[in-house]
Amino acid sequence: MRCLHAQLPPESAWRNPGRRVRRLRAANLVQGEERRLLRGKRVLLSMPTGSGAAPIKRASLFAALLAACLILTGGVLIAAETSAGTQPAHSVLKVYDGDTILVAGPQGRQMIRLLGIDAPETSKGRDKPGQPYSQKARRYLAGLILKHSISLVTYGEDRYRRTLAVVFYDGRNINLAMIEAGLAEAYRGRTPDVFDPSPYLEAEAQARQAMKGMWRQGANYVSPNRWKHPR
Repeated sequence: MRCLHAQLPPESAWRNPGRRVRRLRAANLVQGEERRLLRGKRVLLSMPTGSGAAPIKRASLFAALLAACLILTGGVLIAAETSAGTQPAHSVLKVYDGDTILVAGPQGRQMIRLLGIDAPETSKGRDKPGQPYSQKARRYLAGLILKHSISLVTYGEDRYRRTLAVVFYDGRNINLAMIEAGLAEAYRGRTPDVFDPSPYLEAEAQARQAMKGMWRQGANYVSPNRWKHPR
């Protein structure tokens, strides 16, 4: 860093008091600037370099660049987070049927509705018997994830305050696995805009063609939605 050096007024200035005062003031200003720059230089030299903390100017530049990146990408990050979020490390406490489970995680207990699928309806009492394959679907899902640690990709809640989610265990999409086994169909109702139902529809078509699980019923098959809302 280049330092400024004060120059003493020439001898001729002593003969003119006004000029002498002005030159002394200028010299004092220069000396003050020199002391300020020297202090800044000592601060910069005293800071660690290399892999440690960077000098002040370098740190300020990095902070400015980081702020610019956050401003440019902030909208995208917020949009992604509000539409779908990842919740790892949930333990499955109970499996109610082929598409509804109870989990415990960092936010406490949550009722999870597996998004994108519709499994056969289980019995709701003597007057509401369950559908064929409903218990098999429940047992199959329990065999996959009950008492295991799973991760969730969540998409908000349904009207029953259940968390809509895609369940993953050991890297496997469990929602999709239920359809592939022929124990759930692709959900035909409304889903979040960011959710892509096409893999589920394709898996259902393949399971139908292979006559897996509930598709063995052929023409006697009734969808869960129609079972719940008979015409």
